[in-house]
Amino acid sequence: MKIDHGGAREPFAAYRKALEAVPAATQGPQQANPWGATPAQVPDSAQISAQSRQLAQAHDSVRSTPATRATMIDEIKAQIKSGTYTIDDHDLASKLLKPRGTDA
Repeated sequence: MKIDHGGAREPFAAYRKALEAVPAATQGPQQANPWGATPAQVPDSAQISAQSRQLAQAHDSVRSTPATRATMIDEIKAQIKSGTYTIDDHDLASKLLKPRGTDA
């Protein structure tokens, strides 16, 4: 069995001739890069926004803080289990009636 590859090469040859006929200035941004190099020689780079940096700092801060909340939850669970956990009724009522988004 013989496979003919000739038909597949013709469109590619036509594309290559058309690409060679186009002036270098109109071929796109890869020809006019700031380093004067070909696209394969251009170094990779990435820019991180200020918002992303702040998010990364916040994430690092959270990860580096001690697990005080987990400790507090464990203490409350132990108090509930032993029957010594009490709730301040006035404090609870004031927190329930406080408008959302206020700290006072």
